[in-house]
Amino acid sequence: MQLQTTENPAAGGGSGALSDRDRIELFGLGFISAPNERVVAEELLEWKPEDPRPTLLVTPNSDIIIRLQEADNAWLNSEFAGAEFVLPDGWPIYQFSKMARRPLPARIAGSTMFAHWWPEMARTGRSVVVLAASAQIASGLQAEHPAASVMVAPMISADRSAARELAVELVDRALESRADYVVVGLGFPKDGLIATEFQELWPDNVPGPMLLCLGASAELYLGLRKRAPEWMQRYGLEWFHRFSQEPKRMFHRYFIRSPKFIPLALRELTGRTS
Repeated sequence: MQLQTTENPAAGGGSGALSDRDRIELFGLGFISAPNERVVAEELLEWKPEDPRPTLLVTPNSDIIIRLQEADNAWLNSEFAGAEFVLPDGWPIYQFSKMARRPLPARIAGSTMFAHWWPEMARTGRSVVVLAASAQIASGLQAEHPAASVMVAPMISADRSAARELAVELVDRALESRADYVVVGLGFPKDGLIATEFQELWPDNVPGPMLLCLGASAELYLGLRKRAPEWMQRYGLEWFHRFSQEPKRMFHRYFIRSPKFIPLALRELTGRTS
C-alpha cells in the first residue's frame, strides 16, 4: 500500500478547519495531521452539523490497528478508513510515521483531546449525548454539563445486534435533544459497532451529529483511572504504567498481542517501497 498525504478526503461531514486538514495515510487510515490535542479540540468546537450522514471520529492506537486485522473485526476496517477524523492515538503509530517518511507532527491522544474539549463544550452549552461505561462516569460528566443527555450502557457483548439496540436509543436521544455531538465511551470494538449502527439508523433528512468514539477518555478525565505521567507518555512508556496497574488484564494485550504490530509495520514499509 502506498503511503500518501491526501487533502480533505472526508466526504462532507460538517464545517470547521479540521475537515480541511491534510491526512497522512498509514495502515489504510487517513490520520489527521495536527500539532497537538488542543488545536484539534478547538477545531471540534467550531464544527457544526451540516451533512445528513453523521460524522465519525475515531482514535486508533497500535492495539486497535492490530485488532482491525482480526477476522471478527475486519469489517470495521472499512468503517475506520471512512471516518472523517482519525486521530493518531498511539506512540508506536507516531514513531512509525517517521520511519515511513510520512511523519505525523504529533501523537494526538483522544483522552488528552477530550480533556481540552469537554470543559469548553460544556461551558458553551453545546448539545451532546453521552453513552458512558458506568454510573460514576455518567454522574461526573452530568455534573459538569447538566444539559447533556447521559445514559449508562448496559453490559453487552461485542456484536452487531446488541450494538444496534443501543444505537436505536442513542439516535432517539440525539434527535430529541438536537445533539451536535454523540460521545461513545465503551472501548474498541463496541464503540465502532455502535457508531456504525448509529450511522445506518440516522434519518437522511436531518443533519447528523459528530460521533466521537473515545473509549476510556472520560474515565481518565474524571480521574477514575490514573493516566501515566507526562514523561512516561513522552517516551512511549504509557503501556508500562497501564500494565503495572492491571497486570492480569493487560498481560495478553502487551505481551501476546502487541508484538503483532511489528510484522504489520514491516508489511506497510515493504508495500511502500515495492
